[in-house]
This record gives sequence, structure tokens and C-alpha cells, in this order.
Amino acid sequence: MSFLSGVVRYEYKMSIQRIGLLVIFALFMLFFVITTFTQREELLAGAAAEENLWSSASFVMSINLFIPVVCGILASDRIVRDEKLSMRELLRTTRLTNQQYVVGKYLGVTLSEITCILLMALLIGISFFLIGLPAQIIPMCLLVSLAVNVPAVLFVNAFSVMFPSLMPVRIYQILFTGYWYWGNYLNAEKFFSISDTILNVAGFYPLEGYWGITYGGARGYTPSDALLNLLVIILLAVVALFVEERIISCREATV
Repeated sequence: MSFLSGVVRYEYKMSIQRIGLLVIFALFMLFFVITTFTQREELLAGAAAEENLWSSASFVMSINLFIPVVCGILASDRIVRDEKLSMRELLRTTRLTNQQYVVGKYLGVTLSEITCILLMALLIGISFFLIGLPAQIIPMCLLVSLAVNVPAVLFVNAFSVMFPSLMPVRIYQILFTGYWYWGNYLNAEKFFSISDTILNVAGFYPLEGYWGITYGGARGYTPSDALLNLLVIILLAVVALFVEERIISCREATV
């Protein structure tokens, strides 16, 4: 267990200190905060008209338009980088197992990005409070972010850890970016897409199932549908990490 926690701490520290991560998240945080203040009247009018603070808190779902793509791209080079720097050969001399290595790398980078996402949701909530909404909007924004933003990052990072072991990182990053918008936001009634299936990870299921908030029309999702959606997301993430561990183990067995 100490080996796993060591990998998590090291990867978290490495990831949270990446200039690219800090700059990108800082820019998005600034954008969302500025948007909140520049659209103050519209946001307050909308909250008053709907008499539902959850509708205002659902603004954090807009994080999923871009941030999971950033997270997946930043996570996609973590294991490949170790192989290029011959770190895997060094780690093989320790008692660190492949399972601990894969899970540690995944958790480290994912937790660093979740830290930034929750900070972003916190700042959005504080911005809402400063423009005149009740203080409870702050924890509400955090709760919606936990249900909508965090599962998306858990999902995309697991596959971003796995697929670069099967294809070049740059090719994966291009394909992954295309998948994110095709598989989650493309209108499935007009184009072939999985955006209307349980595999959608943009947050539509929990947002409608738990809080009745809809975007682009009601889909009829229930709390049970939302729970199933989240379970599927977590299960597929676990499967991706298992496959990555098997890939590494099989490659080492043939060396």
C-alpha cells in the first residue's frame, strides 16, 4: 500500500505543478468568473424566474464542454513518458506491482485535475454569491460538480492512460477530442452518435435524473437512470485500467 500511495503522491505533485495544467485551468477559471459578472442580470433574472437554485448551480456543467478534453490530453502521456525515459526499467527493480503502478499513475494525475475542477466550481459558486444569489449556491455548485464533472474526468483519464499504449499519443489525442464531442454532444437524431445512450458522460443523466435540469429538451432520465449511468462510467474506467495493466504485464513477459 505504501508503494501505491508513493506513486499517487509523486504523480499528483508532478501533475499539479505542470505549467500547462495551471495556465489552462487558470484561463478557464477567469473566463467563467468574468462570464458570471458580465451576465449578472441574466443569471439573477433566470434564478428568480425558475425559483430553483439548482438550475443556477447547473452552470458548472459548462465545465464539461472543454475541461475533460484538456484532462484527457494531459493524462495521455503519463505512462508513455516513463517508457521513453526508461523509468519502467528502474521501477521493475522495486516491489511495485504493475497494478499499483497503473492505478497510482491514474489516481495521481486524476486527483490533481479534480482538485482544479472543484476549485473552479467553488469559484463559480462564490461568484454567484457575490452577484446576489444565496450562500447555499456554493455547496450546491460543488455537489453538482461532483456528480457531473468528476465522473467525466474519471472516465476519460482511464482511457487516456490505456489507449496511448496501443497507438501514438498524438493520434490518440486527436481521436479522443473528436470522440468527446461526437459521443456526448452531437444530436443523435440527426447524426449517428452514442450521445443518447447510457454511455454519455457529459452529465446529462445526473443533472436531469437528480435535479430535473435539462439541456436541449427533456429526455426523461430518472434517478435510477442517473445511477446506472454513473455505475457504467466507473465500470468502464476500471476495465480500461485493467486492460492497461494487462498490456504492460504481457509486454514485460515477452522481454
